[in-house]
Amino acid sequence: IMYIYGWASALFGHEYYSIRIVDALYHLVALYIYFRILRRYVTTDTLAYLSVFVYTLLYVGSGYASTAQAESFVFLPMITIFYGAEHATHQQTRKERTLYPILAGISLFTIFTLKPTLVAIPLSMFAWKILTSSGMRKRIARYTLSTLAVLSILLAIALLWLEHNNALEFVREYLQ
Repeated sequence: IMYIYGWASALFGHEYYSIRIVDALYHLVALYIYFRILRRYVTTDTLAYLSVFVYTLLYVGSGYASTAQAESFVFLPMITIFYGAEHATHQQTRKERTLYPILAGISLFTIFTLKPTLVAIPLSMFAWKILTSSGMRKRIARYTLSTLAVLSILLAIALLWLEHNNALEFVREYLQ
């Protein structure tokens, strides 16, 4: 989260509102993508509009101190993972079978770096999808395993980078 705050400060100056600008731009993009995904899966546009409106109302209504937090920046990675998992239940091209798990793995890594405990949500969704998708278990399992493989590779690279820069000890100390 500190990198996001740093980028906001670098882009918009060292002002208190810099992160708010980044937060607003991020949510405009994320809500547009969310809306596009909803339109594909719900029967009416009204429901998609209503969902975006309710999210916006709840997010803005949660107050100044609750916005621009790590939890709010996992919105786009979460919907990316859910979209990929839902799309995995349908017939896919070879490109989609490769691209969606990579995007989901990057998204899962992003969630892990922002707030490690939030990884439980997509992991439980993977388990639920595997258990409830009768004819699609193989596709969902392949998507899940591919996503976890990408996550593992990214975590290994991050750990190697931390070790190379003599920072892994600080991470261990922090986690204790």
